[in-house]
Amino acid sequence: MTGTEETLSWLNESLQQYFVKESLLKHTALSEITVYRHLSTNKKLLVRHSRNRNDEVYRLLLTARLPHLPQIYEVISTPEELIVLEEYLEGEPLAARLESGPLSKAHAYRYTRQLCQAAGALHRRGIVHRDIKPSNILLCGDELKLIDFNISRQLRKEVQADTLPLGSIGYAPPEQFGLTQTGPTSDIYAIGVVFNEMLTGHSPAVELAPGYAGHIVQRCVRMRSEDRYPNAAALRRALRRPFWF
Repeated sequence: MTGTEETLSWLNESLQQYFVKESLLKHTALSEITVYRHLSTNKKLLVRHSRNRNDEVYRLLLTARLPHLPQIYEVISTPEELIVLEEYLEGEPLAARLESGPLSKAHAYRYTRQLCQAAGALHRRGIVHRDIKPSNILLCGDELKLIDFNISRQLRKEVQADTLPLGSIGYAPPEQFGLTQTGPTSDIYAIGVVFNEMLTGHSPAVELAPGYAGHIVQRCVRMRSEDRYPNAAALRRALRRPFWF
């Protein structure tokens, strides 16, 4: 029995013996996400089966405790799929919250600063999220969590452009659709769009946030990546200015 087979056997035995299947969150041709609950502690666990081979990203996050990101407990690579054991997070998707209207300025600034912390933690590990949008952001009380690394990628200096042009229209910058390689400033673009939506309920192309916030958004979403904030820390510093300006 190989190491992978032993790990799979351990996982299946553990889930059968110590956990009960709570719910199926997602089921598509490429992925399945299931929530399990521990029989003794009632703690929940997310088990992700994916045919999108993103093994290297999840392994870079394995066991790390990073700000505003879910913890990855185990990564199992098989010839057929990737299996990830992940922290289950209780929260409301930002997309659902925005259906009731924009957030207050205080909440928008606070959550966006936290989003910068999450993105910065990924970037320092050489990971570009590439899919920052309201449906991939959970609001857990006063804390934000950035989730879903299915199309995230590891940054490689020798690569000129992304292998596959993946991303969500409206949040992905121009370079994400095959023009050049995505990088940290690609996530900055998406953060700017999300920040604008928090404040106005709309994309900046439809309604730009007023005042100083609008200036921040405009710099985030500039067409040329080199004209945006250079990194998440720089954007977070800009967001620390009093929001009533």
